[in-house]
Amino acid sequence: MTPRVVLLITAVCAGINAVIFAVGAPCYLLDFSELCNYPCQHDCEAALGLARYGELVRVDDPTQPFVTWPPVWGFVLYPFLALTNESSVLGGVVLNILILYGSALLVGHLVENDVRGYGIWAMMLVLFNPNAIAIAHLPRGETANAALIAVAFVILFYYLQRRNLRLALALGVVLGFATLFRPNTQYLVVLLPIVLATLVFLGGFRRWPARPFLHGVAALVAAAAVMSPWLYYMTVNGQTLRLASYDKEYEYFSKNVGVIDSYRQGLSMIVPTMEPYLARENTELVAATSEWDQLDRNEQVKRRLAFARHVFFSQDPADYVVPVIHSAARFFLTGGEGYLNLSLKLEGDLADPDSRVTRVGLVVTEILGKGFALATRVLGLLGVIYLIWRRDYAVLALILGAAAYFMGTALLVGFSRFRLQVDVPLLVLATYGLAYVGQRWQNRKSRSEAISPLRS
Repeated sequence: MTPRVVLLITAVCAGINAVIFAVGAPCYLLDFSELCNYPCQHDCEAALGLARYGELVRVDDPTQPFVTWPPVWGFVLYPFLALTNESSVLGGVVLNILILYGSALLVGHLVENDVRGYGIWAMMLVLFNPNAIAIAHLPRGETANAALIAVAFVILFYYLQRRNLRLALALGVVLGFATLFRPNTQYLVVLLPIVLATLVFLGGFRRWPARPFLHGVAALVAAAAVMSPWLYYMTVNGQTLRLASYDKEYEYFSKNVGVIDSYRQGLSMIVPTMEPYLARENTELVAATSEWDQLDRNEQVKRRLAFARHVFFSQDPADYVVPVIHSAARFFLTGGEGYLNLSLKLEGDLADPDSRVTRVGLVVTEILGKGFALATRVLGLLGVIYLIWRRDYAVLALILGAAAYFMGTALLVGFSRFRLQVDVPLLVLATYGLAYVGQRWQNRKSRSEAISPLRS
């Protein structure tokens, strides 16, 4: 990773983002939020509550506390809203791009220290990932969350080499903050003792690694300490010990039921139909509960959530198979082309569907997004072979385990946006695949050069 090459890559990155800013949709303007499919969502709601009322409250009803989602990215966006009279969060998009660039540098140095000469490839894969570029141009907290996951991945990578308490505590703190951007890492936090012990064991430890297990407990405590202020806030505001509201979890499970219903009816599982589930909920829950109208809204949502969970987990096992395969395919093999189209005004209300530029642009983003995803998955398979050849089973388990975990949290609604959290480990695996190809080529070339003099 020579400075000249890094500088060249930085210039190309700046150029690409400048073009997107020049021709794309200004989704960072709050007036455009509906036309851009509400890219800011709960983060802007938290920021607007702070800007207008000086506290975390719902914008539509300032008498009610904001409990929808952890508000850390909302705190980041708040000063940008305050400085622009509540009109723009452009600063959040610029910050996203800088965070993506920092992640690419970090991962590049990690790979360069492990496989000499391939750090620059890792940096380019992370920096020019269409999925990451597209989402960075939306004023959401996913880019920052993915960067924190990347930092946690790097810490774990070095922990496998050094196995000290300081790195374990750093891991816990980073994952704690990551959970305050997107709560689905909460289960990973709970599993930290088992994760650290298992990875160290796979790294060649000959007996059960008790010390790494205790390090994992310490990391869990550190993560819990980071999350505790928000957990306390949620508890005193009627949500118990949870990171997102009952409404958000209900939305999640009911949508997954909608995917299964859509599959049964032969409908699109990308935008699932909700009518069958809502009708069943109304018949079996609302109408069957005589005191329903006397319940407060919070209690109603709790019961809706319990019902949605029950319905989801009581399906015929055969009905999960195709939706799971469909979700996994979308999770791993789509490349953020939908979000890129949104940013470039190729889709949505700002697009001109009759324009030749639009039609060509849609084809180009489709090829770029899906092509990048497919190519890096193929390289990832070669990376698996490379790590097995190196007998680096701990790093292999770390990457594949992370991919399986985040795919699992998506359940039946896998999208490339949800994969962003694990894109960095997957792209590191793809870089190992490049290293495998490069080393095989070098070995073949060396053998050829060794044989040539004998033939002459």
